[in-house]
Formats: sequence, C-alpha cells, structure tokens
Amino acid sequence: MLSCMFLGLDASTWAFAAIILLVAVRYFVLRRKRGPLEWDPHPPTTRDRIIAGVWLAVLLLAAVNFYADWYMFHGYDKPLLAGVGFLGLLIFARMPGVRHTQ
Repeated sequence: MLSCMFLGLDASTWAFAAIILLVAVRYFVLRRKRGPLEWDPHPPTTRDRIIAGVWLAVLLLAAVNFYADWYMFHGYDKPLLAGVGFLGLLIFARMPGVRHTQ
C-alpha cells in the first residue's frame, strides 16, 4: 500500500480535513446570502455575557490543566474538562441567539 506522509499525517487524514473544510466553507457562504440577522428573542444581557466569560475562563483553565499535565485536580482533569464542555452546551442552549429575517 502506498503511504503518502506530509507533516506527519497520511493522505486519508488530509482528505478528511479537506472535505470538512469544503463543507464548512459552503455552509457559511450559503448562510451569508440569506438576509440580515436579528436577535432571537432578545440581545444578550450583561448577565449572559458575564456567564459566557466565566465559562470560557473555566474551560481554558481546565483545558490547559489537562493538556499541560499540571494535575491540579488530582486525576480528575479529564472528567473536569468533559464536564465543563457539557455544561457549556447546556448553558449556551438557553442563551439568546440570532436568526435570519426573510
């Protein structure tokens, strides 16, 4: 089997990355052509922005702690990172978003 390596990655990994990039570009280009955006149901409040900032700070601390092997949480580093990520999904599902107007 022919193996093509570039920057330590094989051809199938590069092909997968190229497909993901093409899908993302197509998705975002098509979304921009749909019309103006408006807040749904309302713009984010100061409380929403503070919650997002605190969550981001905790996520960054958990990620750096896990990937730098600091072991600040005595073996619970990976579950903490997963829990903070899951908590982010729950928090941001409840926050206001944007929608296109037709």
